[in-house]
Amino acid sequence: EVDEFIPGCVCTIRVVTLMDDGGVHTICAGMRFGYNSITDNFSHDGMVADINVETGEIITDAIDKKAHVYDLHPVSGKRFKGFKVPNWDKVIALAESAMSVQEGVNYVGWDIAVCEDKAVLVEGNSMPDLVLIQAPYAPVKKGMKYLFSPYMEETN
Repeated sequence: EVDEFIPGCVCTIRVVTLMDDGGVHTICAGMRFGYNSITDNFSHDGMVADINVETGEIITDAIDKKAHVYDLHPVSGKRFKGFKVPNWDKVIALAESAMSVQEGVNYVGWDIAVCEDKAVLVEGNSMPDLVLIQAPYAPVKKGMKYLFSPYMEETN
């Protein structure tokens, strides 16, 4: 189903996780899509759309780095908003279990590919590039700090 957006391009999901004394928390996730390329890299003509971490459903249109907003993929015509990521439970389980691989690492943006019957870890990013998560909300000027506020220490 993911391949229908742009055949030949592996469209990955950036899942941002944080580990504290309360355990592992999935903070946010964005799905990247290629555009006339085999890469989904946002910095190289790719697009990103936000995913509801509870349901695995894409909840925004996609946007590229030049601030063009797309409700449909420009190559396939497939609609972004409302698409349910297959194997979402496996995507989240993989990201959360990967947090235990390296002791002392407590904040990672995992790039995960969805396969027909599983999720595959592509890489972990210690600097998760939150532009990916913020970008779909830039046109409406909505900040995303609220996603992180519960895990930040407040100082006076």
